[in-house]
Amino acid sequence: MLLNELIDQGPLNEGPVWDKVKRTAAAGAVATGLGYAALTGQTADKPVPTAEPTAATTQQTTKAPEPTKAPEPTKAEPESEKPADSTMTKADPEMQSIIFKQAVKSGLRGAELAQFMGQVAHETLGFNELVEIGGTNYFKQYDIKHNPGKAKMLGNVKPGDGQRYKGRGFLQITGRENYRKAGAALGLPLEKHPELAERPDVAAKIAVWFWKSRVRPGIDNWADTIGVTQKINPGMQGLGDRDANFHSYAKVLQVTTR
Repeated sequence: MLLNELIDQGPLNEGPVWDKVKRTAAAGAVATGLGYAALTGQTADKPVPTAEPTAATTQQTTKAPEPTKAPEPTKAEPESEKPADSTMTKADPEMQSIIFKQAVKSGLRGAELAQFMGQVAHETLGFNELVEIGGTNYFKQYDIKHNPGKAKMLGNVKPGDGQRYKGRGFLQITGRENYRKAGAALGLPLEKHPELAERPDVAAKIAVWFWKSRVRPGIDNWADTIGVTQKINPGMQGLGDRDANFHSYAKVLQVTTR
């Protein structure tokens, strides 16, 4: 089911009227990060003269320098080098429908809804991945035996917890402690059965819980993709894609982003 069809099923713009939003820090950061390399060169007022060849001091004849070749015309950008579409444009319709309906049911509206959908679209590669990808060695980074500092932060206390409590869901909660807290809040045995977080219906509930408890506090401008991303991924990976997704959903939902 397409997002436009979901919107046609019922009103989505309930709640307060969205006034002018504060300037979009994220969009500005992404935009100014593009194209600066092309603006840093300066053209000289006069052409730099080419140094003449030094006369030979022997009887050997010095070869004249070969003429400089004219620069080749600029070629069109190869298809493979063009920016890839955002993950929102590759969304799995069925999975998108599940998380969208849960978000609306839970009261998300306007720019907040657009930002939520944009973030989860990125986290799941277009709603196609609900489980963190990696092998046994990869998940050692979360394990008490191999990385005790990080394991402690995540509440992983037993060997094997790294892989057992790997990232799952639309916002991919990670670590025994997060599973325990989400399970307690939603009345689900997630610590005992972490695999439940892979179920789309459960994953949708977890994502909204995480959003309301961990992301929403402190955010007063949902157009600020930088501020929102910092609460989800402090490393800021995929910021450009997250922001592109947000603006795409905002356009579909007819939300003002300025």
